[in-house]
Amino acid sequence: MAEASSGLRKPLVNLTLMLTPAFAVPGDWFFPFGVVLVANRGEIAVRIIRTLQKLGLQSAVVYHEVDAQSPAVMSADHAVDISGNRQCRPIR
Repeated sequence: MAEASSGLRKPLVNLTLMLTPAFAVPGDWFFPFGVVLVANRGEIAVRIIRTLQKLGLQSAVVYHEVDAQSPAVMSADHAVDISGNRQCRPIR
C-alpha cells in the first residue's frame, strides 16, 4: 500500500479494473489472474470455489491426506497434496 497525502492508504492496484467488463461485453470480466489458491477448509472453501466457478476462474487447493475426500478438495479445479510424509533434517 502506498501512503496518500491525507494519511490514508491507497491500493497499489486499481481494483476497479478487475470489475470492469472486458471490451464492454456483458458477462465478460477482466481479471489479472486465472487461478485462485483457496487456503481454507470446509464450507468456506466450498463457497469460495463455487463463486470462482461462477466468475469463470479456476480454483486450487492444498490439502493433507486426511482431507483428500473433503468437498472442497473434490470440487476444486486443482488440488495438491502437501502431506508431511517426508522426514526433515534438523538444522544445526
